[in-house]
Amino acid sequence: MSSPLPSSEPRLIDPDGGPSADGTHAVVRSSLLVILPSANGPELVQMKRFLLYFVAAVIVAPWIALGAQPALPAGKQSPTRQGKLVFVATTGLEDIGTLSSSFRHAKSAKESGYLSDVVWLTYGRAVVALDPTVKAVPEEVRKAAQEAKAAGVRLVACGHALQKFDIDPKKLQPQADVVDNGVAELARLVAEGYQVIRY
Repeated sequence: MSSPLPSSEPRLIDPDGGPSADGTHAVVRSSLLVILPSANGPELVQMKRFLLYFVAAVIVAPWIALGAQPALPAGKQSPTRQGKLVFVATTGLEDIGTLSSSFRHAKSAKESGYLSDVVWLTYGRAVVALDPTVKAVPEEVRKAAQEAKAAGVRLVACGHALQKFDIDPKKLQPQADVVDNGVAELARLVAEGYQVIRY
């Protein structure tokens, strides 16, 4: 280590040890250049100590920041959307609870994030849940149907069932896809890998 510089003759020490007379010391640590005023003895020791702490802080701080970022808990990785479900509703107004649950459960499945597609399919008395002219359909069922549709559940109604119950397919609320035969549509979905939950 070079001897302390006289305070009366402040000089610049470059990385190669060559002096300069602009009134400062240049201390190099790694790729960091810090300009310090000329000092002797204890003052120089204090400046070197400060410089050491400063360099350490600059190097360590980014790693601390990276470590502070929250990580997903074990077993809580982002879901992969690959499963497919079809909720088959055949129960009518004789069981309001089951009918309402078919919509609510389809909505929950869609919102889980684990499934690539969720379908609510009806080919029986449950089609009346989509008929706005049927006064016997409780508001809770209509609301559950609307919320399922809004969540991204694809609603599908059997054309034969609509015709049987004299329901206009153009006036369904919420709007649903209409297929000629609900059972044939179910068979097609199963062939495509959909799992079936029946209500």
